[in-house]
Amino acid sequence: MTCYARLFLLERSGFVFTPLIKTIITQKNNNEPPIPSWGLEVNNKMVDIGDKAPKFELLDTDLNKVSLDQLLSQGKPVILVFFPAAFSPVCTKELCAFRDKMALLEKANATVVGISTDSPWCLKQFQAANRLGFPLLSDYNRETIEAYGIVLEELLGMKKLAKRAVFIVDTTGTIAWKWVSDDPRVEPDYDQVIKAAERIARQATHSSC
Repeated sequence: MTCYARLFLLERSGFVFTPLIKTIITQKNNNEPPIPSWGLEVNNKMVDIGDKAPKFELLDTDLNKVSLDQLLSQGKPVILVFFPAAFSPVCTKELCAFRDKMALLEKANATVVGISTDSPWCLKQFQAANRLGFPLLSDYNRETIEAYGIVLEELLGMKKLAKRAVFIVDTTGTIAWKWVSDDPRVEPDYDQVIKAAERIARQATHSSC
C-alpha cells in the first residue's frame, strides 16, 4: 500500500491533517462509516536490553545502503526511531519532535535514524516536507522490524507496519535502552530518550578510557 493510500485510510478514521497533507488527499467520502477499532496484534519476540542489536542494511532516501555497522563505526550510540507510517499525524509530530531536539541529541553525542516500512521515495518526500536533518531508512521488506520483534500486525487494515519504538544501541552494538508502544497513538518521552542517550554516551566514554 502506498503512503497516499495509508493517508486516505487514516483520514477516514477521523484524523485531522495539516494543509500540506490535505493537498495530497483531494477526495473524501463522508458517507462511509469510519474504520472500527485499531485491530492491533503484537509480536512478543522482541529484543531486550542487553541483547545484541540485530544488524541491518537498508536503503536511505537517496537509495544508498546504510547498515547498523556503518552507523556504529562513527563511535557514537545510535538511536533507532521506528515509526508506523510517514505523513500520518502522530508520526509527523514525533519525527518533528526529534528534529527539534537534534541539538540536544548531538550534544549527547548520539546518532538519530528513523526507520519505517514506507518506500524510500515516500520517506524522501516526508523528510523534505518536514525538514528532517537525520537519515530515514526504508524497511520495505519488513526484515528489520521482524528481527527487532516490533511488528504491528494490523493497523486500520494495513498489514505488518513498524510499532512506534525507540532503541538506543551502544557503541558495542548492544541494546542499552528501549521504549516500545503497542498503541501507535502514543509518543515516547523525548526527555527520557535524551537522558538515556547522555548516560549511554558517558558510559561509552568512560569504558574507552
